[in-house]
Amino acid sequence: TAKVSYGLQGNDNPGTYYAWPGLYDYTWPNGTEAGAIASKLENRAVTWEKNANLNTGFDASLFKGRFSVAMEYYNRKTMNMLLNNPLAPSTGFEGYDDNVGSMRNQGVETSFRGTVIDSENFRWDAQFSAAMNRNVVLELTSSQNQITSGNRVIEKGYPINTFMLSRSAGVDPATGKQLYFCYYRKGVDASGNTVNVKCDEYVTDNVSLASLSKYYMGSREPLFSGSFGMNFNLFKNWDISFLSTYSVGGKVYDSLYSGTMEVQYAGSNWHQDILRRWQKPGDITDVPMIEIGGAYAATDRNLIDISRLEERRVGKSVDL
Repeated sequence: TAKVSYGLQGNDNPGTYYAWPGLYDYTWPNGTEAGAIASKLENRAVTWEKNANLNTGFDASLFKGRFSVAMEYYNRKTMNMLLNNPLAPSTGFEGYDDNVGSMRNQGVETSFRGTVIDSENFRWDAQFSAAMNRNVVLELTSSQNQITSGNRVIEKGYPINTFMLSRSAGVDPATGKQLYFCYYRKGVDASGNTVNVKCDEYVTDNVSLASLSKYYMGSREPLFSGSFGMNFNLFKNWDISFLSTYSVGGKVYDSLYSGTMEVQYAGSNWHQDILRRWQKPGDITDVPMIEIGGAYAATDRNLIDISRLEERRVGKSVDL
């Protein structure tokens, strides 16, 4: 059986109930009088996100129903993406809700089900599914070429919320300093002013230059994901089944780990990995020395792969 559908919908979950109105904070102190301050900018031009969805696929059943397969391709284009459009800090606001561009999600979902064995006293059914999604920002109408939120960016040509971080180059065994790959150097312009100049990649322990030299590091989106499971029926009375899910690829930034490896306050807990830190010249390790008041750039050292395999359900039943 073949199927195809196309539709245009609005987004019923834009992330805020107050996308367009301006808001005021009436708890602002004004001596002995009540005070108010603008806390959110108004944008009457903001409009709905629109999602254009194309779905096509087929379902098939073979061998008198013992084997079935389903496959679906989808292509979803989101227009008028509703996000926070950043502003210069000098305005007093971080940004405002606005329609800032468009993106596309497209992918394939497949599932297979079958009866491996079907006898009088034993039946074995199995299922497997896989899904692959690819996301890319098609257009960014913001006044800036890049919308940054912490360690993630929204930029044309990349998946939404792509990680953008400095790159770790390990630990200097002589000094214990964290090393970084950089493509900026300190230079001098024609007027004799010190400026940051883009250059060929090199290794340094300069944190400020490392913070300028950031690399695209992938996103949370997995390469593919899905599930597999089996069901066994014995003597028509006993059922035993399991279902597992899997995901391959995708990354997250482990900020909790980072916070326990670069502790800022007395009395805070350290992670046990701090025991392998650099302590004397010649130490070979991936954990830099502890510095009082030290500065560090956020790097891919704390970016972890989230591939996983989970057993979601194990069950058994008996019919007496």
